[in-house]
Amino acid sequence: YTGHWRADRRERPGTVLVKDNKYWFPLIGLHTVMRVEEFAKLKVTDVREVEGVWCIDIRDAKTKAGERLVPIHPRLVALGFLDHVRSVQHERLWPELTPNSEGAYSQRFCVWFPDFRRLIGIDRDGLVFHSFRHTFVSRLEEAGVDTKMIARIVGHKIKDITAGVYGGKFITPQIRLNAFKDLDFGVDLEHLIRKG
Repeated sequence: YTGHWRADRRERPGTVLVKDNKYWFPLIGLHTVMRVEEFAKLKVTDVREVEGVWCIDIRDAKTKAGERLVPIHPRLVALGFLDHVRSVQHERLWPELTPNSEGAYSQRFCVWFPDFRRLIGIDRDGLVFHSFRHTFVSRLEEAGVDTKMIARIVGHKIKDITAGVYGGKFITPQIRLNAFKDLDFGVDLEHLIRKG
């Protein structure tokens, strides 16, 4: 994928490359294990540097365990995600998205994405946007990452009282990033990484 025909016809290859939510959401989903609503409602100030690591601060999550710092994968940085964040002149990171009647910011994207997938020929039973989370977790498991660390990265509650209540206090963003920065997701994005 190097571009599309025009902004409203992304299923057709071309030279136009609009870097809006439709461009970034699959990349963020693949590289951060965040839920689509978590990044759809982000504010620019939710992307910040913590202890030398750029992170996304999830403060309003589906669950209490989902409130977490998510380190930004180096490939997202290379793709220009931080440049995109710096370029947004609005409180919301995706000002083109507005909440639906239930307050969800991701609805328009979630309606568009399945149609887009079908149009470009990625249409398998059971394949949904949430599959990015499944892929990320599977890659962490294959890499031998401890299940408690996976739960912390993904934003799942740890049921073990010792680790769930007392553990994790000293797991820095760098430690979390080290757990996944070298994972191979099976997708070559070198052609999208800006050179120079």
